[in-house]
Amino acid sequence: GDVAAGETEVVLCRGTIGPQAENIVSFKTAGGIEGGDVEVLPVSAEIAKEQVRSGRIVPEYTTELSVADRFSREHFLIIVKVKVRYLTRGSVSESGWVMPKSTPVDPVGIIDRTYGKAENTGQANASK
Repeated sequence: GDVAAGETEVVLCRGTIGPQAENIVSFKTAGGIEGGDVEVLPVSAEIAKEQVRSGRIVPEYTTELSVADRFSREHFLIIVKVKVRYLTRGSVSESGWVMPKSTPVDPVGIIDRTYGKAENTGQANASK
């Protein structure tokens, strides 16, 4: 692959629960975990397929605001910049891209979509 192309940053977004969104901002990682890893390798195609099928395996972000809009209703919308070399194609229908939880991201925005209501975190989005 072209090294320079891999360094290109893209903007992705996802709907998630408030505490998770805050962790993504605090730790600057795709999964909101401590310890970003600049050397992390992209998710394998097999794991990406599993994520598309059942969710909750690796973080899945989207390039499509309408998709993030749907998943973030009554939750939070997080917007990040990430280098393309970390990405693996996720759900094609949802313009999804999966990446390891430790992928370094640059959080650009967080939007509260709870409309002042308490979040129901029990059934949070599928790509937690």
